[in-house]
Amino acid sequence: MFQDVEDRRFFKSLFERYLSMEPQADGRGRRYKNHRGGVRLLALTIKTNHFHVALLQLEPGAAGELMHAVMTTYVGYFNRKYGKQGEMFDGEVRLRPSKGAREEMNTIAYVHENHGDHCYCEFCTHSLYVGHPANVPLWVDAAAGLRCFGGVANYLDWLRARQIQRAVQGTAGSGGALESKPHT
Repeated sequence: MFQDVEDRRFFKSLFERYLSMEPQADGRGRRYKNHRGGVRLLALTIKTNHFHVALLQLEPGAAGELMHAVMTTYVGYFNRKYGKQGEMFDGEVRLRPSKGAREEMNTIAYVHENHGDHCYCEFCTHSLYVGHPANVPLWVDAAAGLRCFGGVANYLDWLRARQIQRAVQGTAGSGGALESKPHT
């Protein structure tokens, strides 16, 4: 799905494109559709072969529209760059609503844990949850994510509790994040 760092950066930039405070335009001045009024990005992790994202949907269907825009644009970019054609993914990207505050917190934690414990790289929003609020890009709604937990300290406590629970159970974490894997 992502052959190099440039691919991952481009994919990440698509969320900025479609969720920025001010609508963005292409090289000809045509504005991209802005989805910010209908959906917010709470958490994102971009691995080399897949990604996880937690979205807060404010309007019915808005999360699906955002992901359709991101995925369609990325597949076009990837196919042009690598001389490929056709689809990149098996089936559709699935969106699953959370069933309450506890599941929302587990979903955000799951997204961040999938990049590694306490990741501080450019491809994971975990650092935005524990860093300085002025450094959070406006297209990421880390404040809404942190409100789920009641602040940074509770967020970190939640992550620690999940680590302990996994160690005791000997299993991987679970969550309700959006996940998509490419064709193999």
